[in-house]
Amino acid sequence: MNLPDDEGAHLAPIEWWYFNGHLADDTGREYSYHFVTFQSVTPSGLTPRLFHLSWADHEQRLYLTAEKPNLAQAKRSTGTFSFTTSEWRMEGKAAIDGAEYRLAFQTGQYSVDITASSTKP
Repeated sequence: MNLPDDEGAHLAPIEWWYFNGHLADDTGREYSYHFVTFQSVTPSGLTPRLFHLSWADHEQRLYLTAEKPNLAQAKRSTGTFSFTTSEWRMEGKAAIDGAEYRLAFQTGQYSVDITASSTKP
């Protein structure tokens, strides 16, 4: 593995990208999430992807999951990835001095848009 170059898509038969986290809103309300994109390259070149989301609202004691498929063509990329489907988005751009990420999803009850930066390669 050679980061940041290997953070992008490789056209391997199966790959996935995932983020886990704990968040607090402006009022101090706490949430947890797991957001993943699975990619499978078929012999015909199609690259079906499946987005999966787990979301927990700690105060409401609510846990939900959701999935969304996407049949976009995969492209080999060095150090970047960008996966979108309807209201969901997972993007990353790596650099020698860190990386920038964006996660966005809507569940009906919740609308989340996260921007994060890594400070270590």
